[in-house]
Amino acid sequence: MIIVTHKKPHLDEVVAAWLLTTFDPSLKDATFEFVGYTTDGHNVPTGDNYLAIGVGRGKFDEHGLKVGHSCNQLVYQDLMHRGLIPNDQYEDKAIEWLVDYAHKEDTGQWEITDPNYTSFSIPAILRGIWMIEQDDQILMKKGIDIVAAVVAQLNERAKFLKDWDQRIEFDTKWGKAVGVHSSFRGSDAIAYHHNFLLRVQTDPTKPFGDFRAPAASDVDLTELYAKLNALEPGTWYLHQSKKILTANVDPTTGQKSTNFSLQQLIDFVKQ
Repeated sequence: MIIVTHKKPHLDEVVAAWLLTTFDPSLKDATFEFVGYTTDGHNVPTGDNYLAIGVGRGKFDEHGLKVGHSCNQLVYQDLMHRGLIPNDQYEDKAIEWLVDYAHKEDTGQWEITDPNYTSFSIPAILRGIWMIEQDDQILMKKGIDIVAAVVAQLNERAKFLKDWDQRIEFDTKWGKAVGVHSSFRGSDAIAYHHNFLLRVQTDPTKPFGDFRAPAASDVDLTELYAKLNALEPGTWYLHQSKKILTANVDPTTGQKSTNFSLQQLIDFVKQ
């Protein structure tokens, strides 16, 4: 099988290709062919061994349809209809997030004004790959690898939702805070999204303690650091921002790890 799409594929087509080669058994070993942009799609090869995405005016080409469609969304809906997306509460959620991001990016629904964020986004990275390689095959291969890595991280985030349901909310002198027991390292962003001014975390898989606050907050963990360092010398590290206090040390290094539980760490800081 050969998947055909346009030259210099965008995130939309890369995600569509990842979905098809990951979940459709007949396309697991598919190769890729690239064609130029046309208004009618007549330059796309036809035949049972060809599948066009984003070109050719077929079922996976959003061009010519009413505004609001994207190639990867059409592919996702088709795979769901055929029962090829795994029935897994975590992976399902991760794929939903992926498709939502790629769909909104392709249809211009993201309004991002921070140039630093834009420059570090997946579409920008794909453009950078093209600038370096000038090769559609390499761009697609590396793009699929990036999407696979993102999905691995999204799976971890989806699994965190169960940990988040077990969160402990409490008050501090700075405002509302939350404690979580989880191995997911992106929990601080989720806490800030829910308007918490401090996130406390321990890890069920290893000795770990961590306090984090938003960069724009008034939180200063210097006093807490002094308290914890007196109890566990050489264990805690206070970041220069004064908003990160962590005991994230691998015991194999010979350095000490914290012995405090989540509730104990919460008790140290709560009002």
